[in-house]
Amino acid sequence: MSMTPEKPTLHFFRATPADLLNTPPLASSLQSLETTFFLLSLNRYPSALVSCVSAWESVIKAKLRIPPDNRKINLTELLEIIRKSDTALMQFDEDKLKKLRETRNHIVHYGFSPHDDKKCGELLVDTGFPFLTALYRELFGFHLNWRDFRPGITDFMQLSPQEATCVGLVPDFADQVHIVNSMYDHNRDRKDFDVLFCFTAFAHFLRLMMRDSYASRADDMVTERAASIGLRYEAEEEAKKNTADRLGGETWEFDCPMCHAAQSVVAGLNEEALSNNQVTLSWGVCVSCHLVMPRGAYHLADLVLQSQLSEQAPAILESFI
Repeated sequence: MSMTPEKPTLHFFRATPADLLNTPPLASSLQSLETTFFLLSLNRYPSALVSCVSAWESVIKAKLRIPPDNRKINLTELLEIIRKSDTALMQFDEDKLKKLRETRNHIVHYGFSPHDDKKCGELLVDTGFPFLTALYRELFGFHLNWRDFRPGITDFMQLSPQEATCVGLVPDFADQVHIVNSMYDHNRDRKDFDVLFCFTAFAHFLRLMMRDSYASRADDMVTERAASIGLRYEAEEEAKKNTADRLGGETWEFDCPMCHAAQSVVAGLNEEALSNNQVTLSWGVCVSCHLVMPRGAYHLADLVLQSQLSEQAPAILESFI
């Protein structure tokens, strides 16, 4: 008696490509991508790179219908075949794809050290993720991020029900991936930028999700009790004051988009921008979930708090100009 294939467990996907159960390599690709996300939350950048390239390999095999017993064709050949079949994929720099593939091979066979973190982080955000995103889109008409589906949309709910079936990542998670990409786009030419800051908010968001999912009822009761008697409020107010005093300059408070605590983020205003009637942030700290957006993480606080910053910009300017 034949058994119906069991649908794979996916944590960050709201939808999957059509016919997923009958295309095992495609399911494997999505699983490898989720593994990449989890590894990034642990700051395991080389291992995340290995998993990302595995996701490449699987999605290409799915498109080409490579049978599982065919072990003769390697990734180099797969990339050559699939890129020749699609104009958009041919636009990717062949040397960058080769460098990422060779780095993956070196890590698999010879291991890695902390020295490799920045190199692997940059390869991921510059080539690994963009190419994988293009593979899903070009080969299966499947979009990871709702923002990429149609130019100009500003909210997931602007998609039609039919369009939404072709968008994979849960919107809140897609927003964090968008911050990763935007951070890199803003800073790719800045010589003093640490590329690993691109993953700061993303990793924090994922770790927070895992922490909350494993919290016990006792943990929840302690949190609720501390809030009900004002203990949490007092502690957070003191922490915000200490943070503002220590880091100096003009500050503003925001709700945290990560833990959703009210007015728990104290952020430093860019005073040079203020003098030009512009509102941008230099740094930010959430005293509730301990998200830290340091000065050296250029644009991170602006991106994480973007919607609130736009809404509150008039009030900020009125207070300080």
